[in-house]
Amino acid sequence: MSFAAWIDASLGSGIARHFMKPYNEKLWTVPLEELTCDWMGRFVPSTSLECILNGALADQSSNAGYNATFSYPLRGGIEALPRAFAAGLANVHTNCELVRLDVAAKQLHFKNGQKACFDRLVTTMPLPALIRSVSDVPGVVREAAQQLRYTSVCNINLGINRNVTDKHWIYFPEPEYCFYRAGFSHNVSPNQAPEGCSAIYVEVGYSDWKPLNRSGLVEQVKTGLVQTGLLTPDDRILAELCLEIPCAYVIYDRHHRPCSEIVRTYLRENGIVSIGRYGAWEYSGMEDAIWQGRLAAEEIMG
Repeated sequence: MSFAAWIDASLGSGIARHFMKPYNEKLWTVPLEELTCDWMGRFVPSTSLECILNGALADQSSNAGYNATFSYPLRGGIEALPRAFAAGLANVHTNCELVRLDVAAKQLHFKNGQKACFDRLVTTMPLPALIRSVSDVPGVVREAAQQLRYTSVCNINLGINRNVTDKHWIYFPEPEYCFYRAGFSHNVSPNQAPEGCSAIYVEVGYSDWKPLNRSGLVEQVKTGLVQTGLLTPDDRILAELCLEIPCAYVIYDRHHRPCSEIVRTYLRENGIVSIGRYGAWEYSGMEDAIWQGRLAAEEIMG
């Protein structure tokens, strides 16, 4: 069953038409008929007519969904998490872009000219990018990696001179808005913005199948936020930052499972453990990446 068919069968034409299909088409950037249901798991909770009616007409504070409750660092943003892991390590090297991976010689070549040898390698790089760096990769593996598709995200961050909402995040399925989601990290931790101000991030999806027109994108986002009522024309923007996430969401089409298995099997046979959202080529979260890192370390240490 395709994801589009599942939406119709499980939620009905109304919810499909007004929310699930337009929202997910913005997020995934491809027709939902091309998606399988393999990715859903905890990310798309099941529901019932009773739950839908209760949510629409009564208390909406039920613990539906995997992220109904969550933990977040009080200070330093989510970056505090990797910084805490790195604090006990003395051999962390950054700004080292991999340009070639010699599987036979078990050697890494970096853009800055440095090299490193390995016995076992743990990688979280996106599988297509990793395979492009491998010298003498078998043709079947290279072809499988070329079949792996993904979406990208342009993340527009804005600092506003007032508190615009008490929400954590809001979804936008409406076609008049180029963004599919806006989040408000100042409501997650008071240290995310100066007192009385807002820290907003707005996400715009794009891919090879839905190219992004960057010209005027930020102004388009600002205009859209005013149209939603979150911002007013009189709001003062105190900070502005655009971040690109070139590989953001793995597309679960009919090639996903067989092709990712071919690539990861080849890597594992050569002493390379590929983990995390992009290394395992899956839809997962930070807690999954941390857990996979622990399992990889335990496996390597015997």
